[in-house]
Amino acid sequence: QMNIERQNRLRIRLSLEECLLRFRDRFGDEEIFEAAIIRNFGHPAIQVTLRQDVFNPLSKEQSELNDWSGSVLMSAGLSPLFSYSKGVNILRAILPAKHMNPVLKLFIAMAIGIMAGIIIAAALPETSQVHTAEYIFYPLFYAWDRILLAVSGPVIFFMVVSTLLNMRSISEQGGDSRVVVMRYFFFSLVAAVAAAALGQILFRPELGGEPMTSVKASGMFESFLNSIIPQNIVSPLLEANTPQILIMAFVLGSALLIIGERAKPLITLATQFNLVGMLLAEWISRLVPYVVAILICYKILNEQTRLLMGVWKPFLLAICVSTICIAITILIVSSRRNVPVKVIIKKIWPPFIVTVKSGSLDASFGLAVESCSKLGIDRRFTDVSLPHGQVLYMPINVIGTLIFTMYAADHFNVTVTPMWFGVAIVLAIVLFVATPPVPGANLLAYIAIFAQLGIASEALIDAMIFDIVFGIFASAGNQVLLQMELLHQSDKLGLLNRDVLRASF
Repeated sequence: QMNIERQNRLRIRLSLEECLLRFRDRFGDEEIFEAAIIRNFGHPAIQVTLRQDVFNPLSKEQSELNDWSGSVLMSAGLSPLFSYSKGVNILRAILPAKHMNPVLKLFIAMAIGIMAGIIIAAALPETSQVHTAEYIFYPLFYAWDRILLAVSGPVIFFMVVSTLLNMRSISEQGGDSRVVVMRYFFFSLVAAVAAAALGQILFRPELGGEPMTSVKASGMFESFLNSIIPQNIVSPLLEANTPQILIMAFVLGSALLIIGERAKPLITLATQFNLVGMLLAEWISRLVPYVVAILICYKILNEQTRLLMGVWKPFLLAICVSTICIAITILIVSSRRNVPVKVIIKKIWPPFIVTVKSGSLDASFGLAVESCSKLGIDRRFTDVSLPHGQVLYMPINVIGTLIFTMYAADHFNVTVTPMWFGVAIVLAIVLFVATPPVPGANLLAYIAIFAQLGIASEALIDAMIFDIVFGIFASAGNQVLLQMELLHQSDKLGLLNRDVLRASF
């Protein structure tokens, strides 16, 4: 009745059974428990009670990756809680609430924002329109910017640290995690160059060029070092400085990997902070439709709709380029592994369409795991590689970012140079690695990119709206490309069952 995705229903059931097995191992076969469906602050929940000595089944680690409660929370949207009261162990699993389709909700919010802007503009004189936009709507946008700034830094940091810690299992299976990361960055670079080239051809921002001097080269090198090396460990987190956060996270994650079991408390703490960050990101994402409506209304009242009215152009181009990129990747896999294209599409389609419909990777996580199994990828390798790939491999986001950047550069008559292209490509790749799973959080990346490339800050709101809408498709596209990359990686490690890959289910 709650429309929970089938694979996640299975995960919820199996996880609760695992909890009961832990109770049995602790207290024996003869103990009797009670289970019920209850309401917890209006949300449905599964409650298991057992009258015995205190024992928290969520406290023990179930796997090397994370604890049981974290695994369920991340993959199925479950929020397990344990308490002990009057001699009774109480396990309460709050089920994910049923919400309107987020994609439909987003488009409804856009329509409401357009209508509200038109109505308010028609009802107020021009002076009042400007005052309303600047004194009511802009402070709301500024508040949203501060919320993103407060959450994104810590979320990025702990997400990258947890990802690096989880990647040690790749080495245990014979792979090289450094090679995996380099492949992610390389293919993102290829996608970025293609997107920038097409953006230049279609939007035609003015080309220019200045001779490179030793002084200019030295200044650029100094600026580059200052942008990636933090002065302290606090400022990057407060400012959500992605390049510096990535450097810090990679250093800390690598150090924890080297120390190993002696740093187990810190590893557990990093994983738990990551889970908290993911939950905060989910809460913030629920505000996105309302923010979109407010921002569209603001643009209309402020008479800054010219750029917004043409957003369909970079959106359509980004969809086309991304689709071509996905198609080429599937064709290469089909040719090299001698698998019909229709068989591959049939196996990857369920998680793709669920992601597009829901706008969330969490909703399709179970289907993505099942899809990898149907592609013949070893389940253990999938469990290790799929989560960290979703963090580090975002070529479709990079494509959309660069195409919109080219569109904005043309709109504001920015003169572009070969160095400008290079900076745009590098920033797009670096800033969109480990983006928090919050629709609109990429606004921070656009702020950094536009400031470096000389694009007016007026384009930030349009960039955020573009990113939220395109991000729905980008998440699904990234997942497809990741599945094809995992297929290649598992084949190199001897963890690919080619018979299962070629089988038509």
